[in-house]
Amino acid sequence: MELITIYATLLTLCIGIISFFVKRAFTQLDKKADKDELKECQKDLKGLHDRFATKEELAEIKTRMDKLDEGIEFLKENTIRKDDFIRLFTRLEKKIDDLN
Repeated sequence: MELITIYATLLTLCIGIISFFVKRAFTQLDKKADKDELKECQKDLKGLHDRFATKEELAEIKTRMDKLDEGIEFLKENTIRKDDFIRLFTRLEKKIDDLN
């Protein structure tokens, strides 16, 4: 083998290795977000915080709903319904009319 063939093969191999690492570096740079995209994502994240409740807020809402359910059950047990009220009031009016 000639010395030139060995040098050419080594040079080609070195250029191939260098080009592989340069291509990989540029690919990694393309995947990274730039500062503008990062600011935009942060702004979107702040918008999501305004639209959705945290776990603590959700737990507070759940306790309030439970209290409302208890209040509704209390009202169902301790109040008179509209139909019953009208029936009772009609009977009362009839009794008053009979007295007159």
